[in-house]
Amino acid sequence: MSRSRALIVIDMFNPYEHDDADVLAANVEAIIEPLAALIDHAHRAGGELVYVNDNYGDFAATRDDLVARASEGRRPDLVEPIVPREGTAFLPKVRHSASTARRSSTSCGSAASRRSSWWAR
Repeated sequence: MSRSRALIVIDMFNPYEHDDADVLAANVEAIIEPLAALIDHAHRAGGELVYVNDNYGDFAATRDDLVARASEGRRPDLVEPIVPREGTAFLPKVRHSASTARRSSTSCGSAASRRSSWWAR
């Protein structure tokens, strides 16, 4: 039996126009290159790739709408390296989800490194 792997990219499309945007952007700056590399590796390895993102209250928003809003925001440099390729699964969601229910004590950089190692297995 073959094993399948999936990479889920959650809440990375953000226009960075909110009160704590500078703090968030500083954290994302540290992981955007490793995340882009992991996404590229997932594509090359033929794994499943799924993007899940806050719809910011616009329940009619499409993938293209959410990516465009983020790209036109204050930090397009944190969006453009990870824009989903055509045909990649994308699920818009409401703001509150399981990802906001618990804070992780693991830094984003360490988590990205572990995920990269996991994917390569």
